[in-house]
Amino acid sequence: MHLDTSLIPVLAGFALIAMGASRIGDTFGRLRLPLITGFLLTGVLAGPSVLGLIPHGAPEHLRFLDQISLAFIGLAAGGELYLKELRGHLRSVAWITGGQVAMTLLLGTLGAFFLFAHVPVFANLPPTGLLFVAALAGSILIARSPSSAIAIVRELRARGPFTQTALGVTVIIDAVVIVVFSTVAAMAGAALLGHSMGPGFLVSLVLDIAISVLLGWILGRIIALLLGATIPKAVTMAATLLLGWGVFHFAEPLHRWTSAVLPVTIGLEPLLACLIAGMTVTNFTDQRQRFAATLHDMGPPIYVVFFTLTGASIDLGVLAGTWRIALALTGVRLAAIAVGSGLGGVLGGAPGRHNRLAWAAYITQAGVGLGLAKEVADEFPSWGGEFATILIAVIVINQIIGPPFLKWVLRRLGESHQSMPRPDFDGTQDVLILGLDNQAVALARRLMKHGWNVRLASRRANRIADEEVAASDLDIRPLQSLDLPCLQRLDISGAEAVVLLASDEENLQVAELLFENVGTGTIVAHMHDRANADRYRELGVLTADPAEAFTGLIDHMVRSPAASQLLLGEGSEQDLVEMEVRNPALQGVALQEVNLSLETLVLSIVRRGRQIVCHGFTRLEVGDHLLAMGDDKGLEDLRRVVEGGTHWQHQPRSSLPDANK
Repeated sequence: MHLDTSLIPVLAGFALIAMGASRIGDTFGRLRLPLITGFLLTGVLAGPSVLGLIPHGAPEHLRFLDQISLAFIGLAAGGELYLKELRGHLRSVAWITGGQVAMTLLLGTLGAFFLFAHVPVFANLPPTGLLFVAALAGSILIARSPSSAIAIVRELRARGPFTQTALGVTVIIDAVVIVVFSTVAAMAGAALLGHSMGPGFLVSLVLDIAISVLLGWILGRIIALLLGATIPKAVTMAATLLLGWGVFHFAEPLHRWTSAVLPVTIGLEPLLACLIAGMTVTNFTDQRQRFAATLHDMGPPIYVVFFTLTGASIDLGVLAGTWRIALALTGVRLAAIAVGSGLGGVLGGAPGRHNRLAWAAYITQAGVGLGLAKEVADEFPSWGGEFATILIAVIVINQIIGPPFLKWVLRRLGESHQSMPRPDFDGTQDVLILGLDNQAVALARRLMKHGWNVRLASRRANRIADEEVAASDLDIRPLQSLDLPCLQRLDISGAEAVVLLASDEENLQVAELLFENVGTGTIVAHMHDRANADRYRELGVLTADPAEAFTGLIDHMVRSPAASQLLLGEGSEQDLVEMEVRNPALQGVALQEVNLSLETLVLSIVRRGRQIVCHGFTRLEVGDHLLAMGDDKGLEDLRRVVEGGTHWQHQPRSSLPDANK
């Protein structure tokens, strides 16, 4: 790649547009729309068809960014294919995958053949040429979106045989589609350019795929070495992307050199090589977790760049004339998925109810499909742009309608395990502590000192040996078992917080019941084994590891003695308290307009899971969680205001103190 100085303004301008696309994508995310839709829309608006901020020819000059993005997409697709997770469902996964690939390729090709006949740019192609163009479209329609499916499964905490099969099919299809597309593209290139497809062509095709697989395996081993080396993470990410881009960059020179020197032309399928590299790291090295974390960190900027560039390449004039064809092709794809998944499910022995509804789990498309469409645009410039515009429109439609359908089918089949909404505050701060050892008793008394209504529950509550505890005013209740009916008899639905002090397995059992059936706001657990950290995190549980907590406390005592004393509530009249804004009169009110005492300070606000370092002009929203510091009286006055216990009316700003200004 030759980077001349004339390219610098184009790169700088695109960088600014990409930053804007990132913000627009975030806005789409908050509206429950796919992020990539925001990126694509930004690219369309900034592209030559609308504002011209990305001028004609710029996408071609920035093709190296496309290639880097495609390398990442290939690595990510391969990284999702973890073979050990598929072993229990291989028969049904194989049959459903085969059924969907065959039916989508067949029906998609036939549908595209008849629909593309009405597109002017394809009018001069002979029937054979049009058939190969349609086959390219049919192969791209096979693609799925494993990342979207996995995100939805995690959001719903879905699990069960249908979920495992759907994920397996989705991930494998994204690997199969690259092989199918590579084969069809090679045949289409030969047919449309007038080359023979004799034995030599078949040998060359097999050789291309074999060399791509071998190169991918070598690339995966190199990436694993980088991940295992003691080098900065940024260097590892940059080197991984450069290696992937190198496969794309040198594929064309290799093709030209072998066609001039060797009797058999050797080409590379770069996307296939990158996919094999991702599979190699994930399945045949010990770097799977680090590789996944690296891809996760690289993903956001790569997707912004790729989808924004893709949007800029969309010709709105072509889209205006072909949107009906895109809708019809979407319908053909849905029919092919329904037939293929149903037929494959029957042959694979899946339950009948699953077969009838399975089509709804396989609609979403994203990165791989778009990448393949862009490859067609690059390989066949005379008509590839119009082809890519139609396929991009189909993929965007599928990306919008796919996630809601997947959520619907997971809920319909009873494999969704989403959290219950948090119940309304009843005016009393209740906490339930499951445990009855010395730590539980000490914690109960400390919380009672701060005004909490505390209940302790234990399966040994009826045989307490500690006479002091038995004779105290603690509310101690018996617990027969850790099932939902017994927990509900403890009035657990009215508790703002639950503390779990049993074993990890018992803690996780109770936490899952609370998560799915109660919606408790705060769950805190004593974690015994750090191997369970991810399981706790998925349930939204705050964990306390005594060894780590002790080390962290000593560390803070050394570095910040005053802060440690404040946290422990020792040696200071100040305290730290968290409270929730429940007073509707405070919606949209600036923090400095709330009449705080001079000794009370709001340190931060947690809003929809994100922490905000606030100032006097920060406007409150109902549901905000405030972390406040102050003396007992000031904190209690603030609590009454924000939780609605005291009537509050807006006062002129000039009459208020400037404690939080």
